[in-house]
Amino acid sequence: MSDDSWNSGWRTSTPSARTGRAQHVRGCLFCLRHDGGFRSVEHIVGKSLGNQARLVGAAERVLTPGVVCDRCNNGRLAELDAELARFPPIELMRAWHGVPTREGVLPVHRAGNLTLTASSRTERILYAHNKKAFEHIGPNSFRSRVRTGGPIPARRYARVAAALQKIALEFIHHDHVAAALAFDPKFDELRQVVLGHRRSPGWLNIFKNCTPHGRISITYWWEPIDGDGGTVIVLADIFGVVLATDLLRRKTVADPNEAPPDWHVPESNFITWTDE
Repeated sequence: MSDDSWNSGWRTSTPSARTGRAQHVRGCLFCLRHDGGFRSVEHIVGKSLGNQARLVGAAERVLTPGVVCDRCNNGRLAELDAELARFPPIELMRAWHGVPTREGVLPVHRAGNLTLTASSRTERILYAHNKKAFEHIGPNSFRSRVRTGGPIPARRYARVAAALQKIALEFIHHDHVAAALAFDPKFDELRQVVLGHRRSPGWLNIFKNCTPHGRISITYWWEPIDGDGGTVIVLADIFGVVLATDLLRRKTVADPNEAPPDWHVPESNFITWTDE
């Protein structure tokens, strides 16, 4: 990873949305081009996960016009935001918390055995598809076991990982804008993976025994690895659904025990794919 002495290439005068120009000499944060238009704001976390000014006010996290081109913003990156919001465990928690889409529509989660709808910001309705959807465990007490309706294909996990990688790279830029760390050439292969232009093996760690809540946190840190140059680990906690992946070391790991011990994988489902 570059340090602050790296030549950032940052323009001395940040252009406004009216100019439609890239802020960095390398162009768009993802496609590294200058011809995609630069008039739109890029939401680091998608609006459908609650990153909306009308919901969070000043806590809204965005990249200003000139960082991500309109073509990437409104194309592939919007698709990844939607993929993450529709990922079954996250969609379930969105419906439970009544987090509306960017258009203001309240979410609906359809599982294999039940449907959860948010009829208002404060009211939830569960529709059972069969008698096995709920288990009576005591007076006025029931327990529900949500079934996804079938296995999730590896390519979908790959897109979820790409969505997390997109968020992390944008947060790196947001947090270190002066040094332009996110434009470091070390991330160039990752940009191609996020945009779907390059196939790559990878892994996605989904933690068990998480506690549901109404918050989102994204954490990233540099992880040195002996003989492999290190990587940037990403840990996302989205309404209690905790996922992890990495930005640089996307080699397939067949068993969680093969990963470094401080990657916190013993109590997890460890999902890998090979897209070659």
